Amino acid sequence: MDKLFLGLSCTPGVGWSTIHKLLSHGMDQESMGWSQEQWKQHYPFLKDEQCNQLSKHVHIDFLEKLLLELKAKDIYLIPITDPRYPPMLKEIFDPPWLLFAKGSISLLSQPCLSFVGSRKTTKYGIAATVKLVTSLVQQDWCVVSGMALGIDAVSHRVALQEKGATIAVLGSGIDIPYPSQHKQLYEQITQNGLILSEYPPGVRAHPGFFPKRNRIISGISYGTVVIEANKRSGSLITAQLALEQGREVFAVPGSIFDQQSIGTNLLIQQHGAKLVLEHSDITQEFSHLDLNNDMQGNKKRLKIEEKVDDIEKRVLAQLAFEKKHVQELCEELELSFSELSSLLLRLEMKKLVQALPGSYYQSIGS
Repeated sequence: MDKLFLGLSCTPGVGWSTIHKLLSHGMDQESMGWSQEQWKQHYPFLKDEQCNQLSKHVHIDFLEKLLLELKAKDIYLIPITDPRYPPMLKEIFDPPWLLFAKGSISLLSQPCLSFVGSRKTTKYGIAATVKLVTSLVQQDWCVVSGMALGIDAVSHRVALQEKGATIAVLGSGIDIPYPSQHKQLYEQITQNGLILSEYPPGVRAHPGFFPKRNRIISGISYGTVVIEANKRSGSLITAQLALEQGREVFAVPGSIFDQQSIGTNLLIQQHGAKLVLEHSDITQEFSHLDLNNDMQGNKKRLKIEEKVDDIEKRVLAQLAFEKKHVQELCEELELSFSELSSLLLRLEMKKLVQALPGSYYQSIGS
């Protein structure tokens, strides 16, 4: 289903609800390569332009070209059917059918907390973010944010500086840093964290994408921490989504004279957000959960990742999208059978690939 989800996710004019309707009507791999007329015949509820676009994008020629582009850019596909897909994200009302990922996918299995706040942050907001993020990453929490200006960027940078885990969820295509001045931050996160997007390469940021992006930020997190937000801040959208998703919401209080604290103060007063003074105000809300095993398991996976050399990464890249036969891998990697067998054995021992019947291999996540 990977290619099918990829084609659907790349089709202009086909959104979440349309994909849901198609799947509920039994759409499967047989639709690959259909003409515009065939799409209309099988699914009369589709508009003519949707059928036209589906005939172009749910097509093997388009998809093979795109898959090559994704491989060249080290971009992974994580459809909702993939075991690596964040389990908590599946619980929300409208989970993305497909995630594009660049970086360390193992972070998706680590307990996460999201940090959101004003783009025009103050010294107080920066200091509060530094204090909380530093303490939380030291306890192996993964910090999630949207790589925007202000609190988002501070959260990511502090996590990276403290050698902690961080995930950036974009409101643009997976290969397009937004805002553009965060290109260096984007590169740092791809090397030491994880970039996520539901949008394929080449898709420019659009105002309507950011509220949708926010549901992923809150959806993969146990809780959302709001630091500085005015009355109309987009951060409050993330907080509202977190509440709707049954997640915890936390807010750092601010001065009653500061416009940048009105939103956070109202979250506490009117919406029941927990007031945060220390990191323990956050972590004690999850003391009933057995997160230690998840965190320890993630540490082991990260240690394994550090031991993967360049040639092993090439093998993993070939297996990132689908299972492959040994002979096919030999040809694509230009390796002898003995050389490849040795590499696959090493990767099996590191629990990064799995042998299947018939001399096939598949990735089991990084």
